Amino acid sequence: MINILRRKTDLKSVLSEKKTDLFFLFFLFAFFFFIYYFLSVSLANTNVFTENDILFEIDAQRGIKDITQFSYDHYRTNVHPIYVLFMNPPGEILEKIIHSPVYAAILLNSFLGAFGVALAYIGFSFLDFDQKQSLLLAALFGATTSQLFLSIIPSTMSLAVCSLLFTYLLFAGSIRKKVFHLLPWILAGILTLGTTTTNVVQTLICFGIACYAVNKEKGIFYPLLRCLIFITCVIVITAGLAILQKAVYTTTVLFFLPGAYEEDISYASLWIFKIPLVILGQLFKNFFLINIAAPIPIVFPMDGKSLPALSFTPSTSFTIMGYISAALWLALIGLAVFSRIKWEKDHTRSPWNASSWILPGLGLCLLFNFVLHCFYGVGWLDKIEYFLYSGHFTFLVLAIISYISKMPAKVMTCLLISLILCLLINNIQIVTGIITLYSMPS
Repeated sequence: MINILRRKTDLKSVLSEKKTDLFFLFFLFAFFFFIYYFLSVSLANTNVFTENDILFEIDAQRGIKDITQFSYDHYRTNVHPIYVLFMNPPGEILEKIIHSPVYAAILLNSFLGAFGVALAYIGFSFLDFDQKQSLLLAALFGATTSQLFLSIIPSTMSLAVCSLLFTYLLFAGSIRKKVFHLLPWILAGILTLGTTTTNVVQTLICFGIACYAVNKEKGIFYPLLRCLIFITCVIVITAGLAILQKAVYTTTVLFFLPGAYEEDISYASLWIFKIPLVILGQLFKNFFLINIAAPIPIVFPMDGKSLPALSFTPSTSFTIMGYISAALWLALIGLAVFSRIKWEKDHTRSPWNASSWILPGLGLCLLFNFVLHCFYGVGWLDKIEYFLYSGHFTFLVLAIISYISKMPAKVMTCLLISLILCLLINNIQIVTGIITLYSMPS
């Protein structure tokens, strides 16, 4: 009888936790969808989305047309292989309903941005944070410069972020539960490769580590064989879908053909060996600061554009709230690292287990992005704009910093709440300034 009552109590507790999770997910989605949609519509009303590249080198106009125009020249499907197949059907349907390609694209982009914040909540939960911590960390993710800006400027990035978050969920979930199924991983691989080609490397890293961690007793050759099967299936299926996409959308490019990446060679260089301090300085700034707290962007004329362009690359100044946000963020990093070092000194290191692989896996994904952008995105010295790639690594930075932290829960909570509020004020203030800039008569 006591066992039955205990089971009932446990069931009530589980159901209560599930209800709380659902409420937090709905709250995060609704709150950030409202912010992203409102800011995006306000930006669109300035006609800033009629041009490519002027907003931090992001192709807003191309993003809108890829999503909503069937007959558009979908030439960037070389590096976004089946993005049009993913996004154009719902985009066209929305456009037919609301009779505005811009608002249809904004609606989908804002939806994916808010959905990404909800996925981040699940991701932090899978990383073993409690509900309150997961809520705050997901809200912090949603308030970052990266997630906010990329969710209000229509582009491929909002879907890329969601596909990567799905990968991280699978990674942490597989290791925590010690369960490994191939099919969900193949789906994650198709989503990451199909949206942005280089992102599949992160999925492959997570797949290989999770497979080894869960099946360690089977030796090293088993995960290597599974990796080969995985990447073969992902490439073959994505190639098949790209051929199908080509049959429907004749202007798309087949990503696996020779010459598909000729244009992208101009985005890569070996400048890292000539001016390493400049490149590394920009990398650290974009990976660990301005992707979190927005500086004041630099305004400059761009050849062939009717509107002035914006860049974070040369930015060195913040608003008052921006300086506070940056200070709080750097304090969070410092305290997380310090608390971890102190904890390691005071505690005996626990035996290596499956969960021990989570941090190295996330770290390797971050390292891959860092090494990639030592070479890619620096084709022209006056056009370094790493910010447009920030969606590929911002969640990783937040996850790693929070995962290593051993600071007291109350200190962490106070820091997170303060940082979220300051970031929202600062980053929305920067967006409002951009709206004002493009609302002025030329």
